[in-house]
Amino acid sequence: MTDVQPSYAQARRVRAVREAGDGLAGLAKTIPLVCRLPAEADVAAMTRAVTAFVARHEALRHRFAHRDGIVSVRSVPVAEVPCVATAVPGGDEQAMGHVRAEVDRPFDVLGWPLLRAGLVRSERPLLYLSMDHLVADAWSVSVAMRDLRELYDAAVAGRPPDLPDPGGYLAYSASQRRRFADGPALDAQVADLQRLLAGRPLHPPFPVGVARWDLTHGRYARLKLLNPAQAGAFARRCREEKSTVFMGVLAALGLALKEVSGRHEAGVLVATHNRDDLDTSHAVGWYANMLPLYFPVTDVDGFAATLRNVRANLLAVFEHHELPLARILQRLPDDQQHGVSCFVSFTDDRDPGPARARAWRRVPMAPAYRAGYGLWVSLNDGGLTAEVASPRAPVGESRLAALESALAEVLTEAAG
Repeated sequence: MTDVQPSYAQARRVRAVREAGDGLAGLAKTIPLVCRLPAEADVAAMTRAVTAFVARHEALRHRFAHRDGIVSVRSVPVAEVPCVATAVPGGDEQAMGHVRAEVDRPFDVLGWPLLRAGLVRSERPLLYLSMDHLVADAWSVSVAMRDLRELYDAAVAGRPPDLPDPGGYLAYSASQRRRFADGPALDAQVADLQRLLAGRPLHPPFPVGVARWDLTHGRYARLKLLNPAQAGAFARRCREEKSTVFMGVLAALGLALKEVSGRHEAGVLVATHNRDDLDTSHAVGWYANMLPLYFPVTDVDGFAATLRNVRANLLAVFEHHELPLARILQRLPDDQQHGVSCFVSFTDDRDPGPARARAWRRVPMAPAYRAGYGLWVSLNDGGLTAEVASPRAPVGESRLAALESALAEVLTEAAG
């Protein structure tokens, strides 16, 4: 099989990891799915389900090669991908600790598969799936849960699975490379983005002064930001301001960052899923992109005014949502690139599905994230919650906790 080119983001990540050498752990980016199952699982059937899941998605059945600075991908015949069953002594805390360690464990980016799965035996068994960010993004987790549940049920029942066509990731990568090849069109987009940045870094620096970031170990926290009634009131407040809940969360975060850092401009990286057609909506892969967003934080009429700033600036930067961040990095000077940033993602996870869908209960778990302060916000049946992942900060943990407390207070006040 002839080697083909990966997406811009994949190529950049492979190069970065290979050049890091012993710094691999600091660059680990894994995307986890963790579910509580209603009963003890059939391990052989789950292995068949995981293997079928890998075979089904093009992004998962390829491996990466790196030679002379060139990154390529090549198809791999799908062999059995085991789902390893483990008994963990102790209670739920020990079981979750084992899962956290397993999903954080870095992958060899030139190895295959860039995925591992396991079952932890307990009163309500835990299923975990960890995928390297090279082959998956946050949207992929919901796709994985739907696919694995159906593939497992089909394996147990001995019937064909009923799933939609997942599309092809390599076609997406090839299309992206054609669209953003060197030329006048790319020059115009980069120039427009530079105008929006106005000399600011492409990776907005995290404004909360925290010393001694430890890139090899993660800091994780789960935040209960709003209860269901408050979340409903907050969503209505955002609609009244002609904005989305995501915009409201960003405005609240900006006010919290100002309270902790004293700065009147917030800068964050925001996620865009880039799945605007049926093929990509059913696919596992790295389609998501990140965009730099800067906005003023206003003292007078704080939340409403800051929300208006967020809406205006976010709509402007979203005009570039398909322009790969990895491609921009090749075009901007080093002084517009920065290390530790604040990254924000938002999903609406309210569950309208049937009881069968709820039988596999997803356990919130942040990805392994070492590039900066990561905030994964979810609007769900329990209200508004967030998973936090960042490098550890042995000097400054209290400042991160203060930021998270301030965020909850701003959201509560905005919800009325």
